Amino acid sequence: MNFFSDETKKPAPVFDVFNVYFDMIYEPTMHILLEFDGRLNEKLFHEALIRYIESDPYLSSQFIEINKEFFWKKISESKIKDCFFLKENSGDAKDIFESALPPLDVYSGPQIRGIIYRNNSQDFILLSCHHGFCDAGGLKLMAKELFSVYKKLIVNPQYRPEYKGWYYRGTEKIVKDFSENYLKIVRENEKPFSDKWAFPYEKKGRGTPKTALRTLNPKRLEKIKEFGKNNNATVNDIIIGAFFLALLKINSCNSEKGYEKSILTSADIRKYYGKDKENYPVNLSVAFELSLYAKQSSELKDIINQITKITKNLKSGDLGLGCIIFYEDIFLKGSSFIKNFFENMILSYDKTNFKNPVFSNIGIINNEDFSDIPKTSDAGFNESHIEDKSKTNDLCNISCRKDSDIYKKSFLNVKNAWFLPVICWPPGFLMTVSTFKNSLSLICGYEQGPYSKEKIEDFLEYVDDILPK
Repeated sequence: MNFFSDETKKPAPVFDVFNVYFDMIYEPTMHILLEFDGRLNEKLFHEALIRYIESDPYLSSQFIEINKEFFWKKISESKIKDCFFLKENSGDAKDIFESALPPLDVYSGPQIRGIIYRNNSQDFILLSCHHGFCDAGGLKLMAKELFSVYKKLIVNPQYRPEYKGWYYRGTEKIVKDFSENYLKIVRENEKPFSDKWAFPYEKKGRGTPKTALRTLNPKRLEKIKEFGKNNNATVNDIIIGAFFLALLKINSCNSEKGYEKSILTSADIRKYYGKDKENYPVNLSVAFELSLYAKQSSELKDIINQITKITKNLKSGDLGLGCIIFYEDIFLKGSSFIKNFFENMILSYDKTNFKNPVFSNIGIINNEDFSDIPKTSDAGFNESHIEDKSKTNDLCNISCRKDSDIYKKSFLNVKNAWFLPVICWPPGFLMTVSTFKNSLSLICGYEQGPYSKEKIEDFLEYVDDILPK
């Protein structure tokens, strides 16, 4: 079985459908941006991307609705080639962050796109996907697998990744592990989110998509971990606290009992439910609400125990199960009900002008996923630098130290990497955190115009100031 002989479509699971429909309240394209210390072979990279897409029938599909049912349907082979672009870039990463990054159309496919931004000496690689196809964990996995294909093509031009087939993408198997009585209790305890505030904005509507970034050096991460050790808190707990306190400051408000403010945060449930070994790009992230009490003058140490109590309780139970069955119950009522659900959500936002801000920790972008990439022959790659030529796919067995001149002339490596989140418009607001080489990047995707660039930058500065130093 391969791309050309397999079935042409499969039903789209619940989480895919809802993440597609979230395009009614934000722009759901996510990106990973990689800064290399040299240039890739763009023709080989394009070919690697095509072969990678052809190995996954979902990646080579479009999202469609037929007779009020949702499907992933394969696109033509010719459309797959539209997955890559090469753009000249005279500047650096800042220019890419400040540009309006192109969205990915989940309804046309393919479901991943690569852009090389090239300046005089180096390449920046932007890999993009739609949240309707997978979550941030899925995008990180695809980036890793794509560069594995690229490296293997360098030494074996005939290489093709193994065809994955129509793999399981749903959440039903998680739910089936629980009894009906237990699920009934979870349904009864699951409460709808209550929006009581929003990030301050200038006006509603659309503007110019922008991405704001603030990076903290590795020493700051050490200080954050030290604070966590002293307070039995995770890095994620600590950043949640800084995010919440910064929101109080930017809104000039307190969060008191009876008038408590809440934020939404997300959790990748792959590892929690034993799905982390399946290695497929899917949607397996859930959202949950945290309500905290604090004043504008509060410090991190004043609220950290509230946060750890909530997060430890969530992890000790059935993390995300309520979220899963909430969406599955709506899904069973049909496409019209789903559309009405989102339309009513928008009406609520329009009526109150509130939407709880969202924080998402993307986790670590692993440097090892993109290291030791051989330069191609036209860029100076020499096969004699491979220690054992018989192991043509083992590209790490090099006969030189990584700080040697021969290594630097023969291999590319990533200098920096960032996760660029979806773009929100009022009243929605999101901050993400990703980590690369022990540097934390605080990032907001927003619409300039409706949101003030100065307020976004001020907010990131507040988060920075609140985090341990």
